[in-house]
Order: sequence, then C-alpha cells, then structure tokens
Amino acid sequence: MIRPIHIIWAALIMGIGTALFMVAYEVDAKEKELTRLHADIRRTTESMHVLRAEWSFLNDPTRLDRLATDHLGLQPIRPEQYVTVASLPA
Repeated sequence: MIRPIHIIWAALIMGIGTALFMVAYEVDAKEKELTRLHADIRRTTESMHVLRAEWSFLNDPTRLDRLATDHLGLQPIRPEQYVTVASLPA
C-alpha cells in the first residue's frame, strides 16, 4: 500500500535530483565559459607582447634617425641654428 508519506518522499527525492542535475549543468557551463575566458586572456596577452615589441622597434631612435635622413633629408640641428626669442623679427 502506498502511503502519502511515500509519495512525499518520492517527490522530494525527485526534486532534489532535478535540482542537483540543474546545478551540475550550470557548473559545467560555467567551467566551459571560464576555459574560454582564460584562452581569450592568453591570446590578448600574447597580442599585447607582440604589439609592445613592434612599438619598440618602430620607435627605435636609430631607426627613426635613419628614416628621417633617408626620406626627409633631415639633419641634426647645428648650434648656429639656435637663436634667442629677442633676435626673431617682430
């Protein structure tokens, strides 16, 4: 004979089982998201390292001096090119 208490216990067990299944599913989804975020962070960090190295190369004073000389015809400033503000025309 099935008593009402047995039905209550069965419903309670099924409810707890369903809740545990849902929690386990959510944990799995969060772990996958965390793994994806870690991969994104790793890729972004690597990209930043590459960009910093490229920035250092592009802003190397020796390289910039060579480019200015080759393409713009610029030369270093000579001392006689310096003037005072008072010597400038009004």
